[in-house]
Amino acid sequence: MRARLIVVLISSFFFLGCGPEITVSNPLSVLNWSPHDGAAGIDVDAVPSVCLSLEIEEDSLEHAALRLGDSDVQGAPGTTDVPASIELSAVDSACIVFRPSASLAPGTTYHMVLEPGIRSSEKGGISLEVTLFSRFTTVDE
Repeated sequence: MRARLIVVLISSFFFLGCGPEITVSNPLSVLNWSPHDGAAGIDVDAVPSVCLSLEIEEDSLEHAALRLGDSDVQGAPGTTDVPASIELSAVDSACIVFRPSASLAPGTTYHMVLEPGIRSSEKGGISLEVTLFSRFTTVDE
């Protein structure tokens, strides 16, 4: 009976949060790309965006870009920046909005790119550890 009581007490110790701590190494992640990755037939006047799991530090937006899909490497983001203002959404500061300076070219692939250096304004400024990107193609005219 005494051994059973000790086992119950030890088990309770772990279940009540006194056991080993579990941490997530990088909770900054993408929740939604708009348009979604691989989307086709997107309007040339679209305003792409990406929402992350935490609010973003505005001065880290220099590590975000809208690029042409001109990479020679399969599965890599493009390298040519498209002129655009990149800002936090007025509605949700966890969302980054890419506002192209002009209409996008028809029938063209674009990448929204987030590079290491994008960081949250929460939880001590957690940064992305890898480059993330999503591609979409505008409608042919």
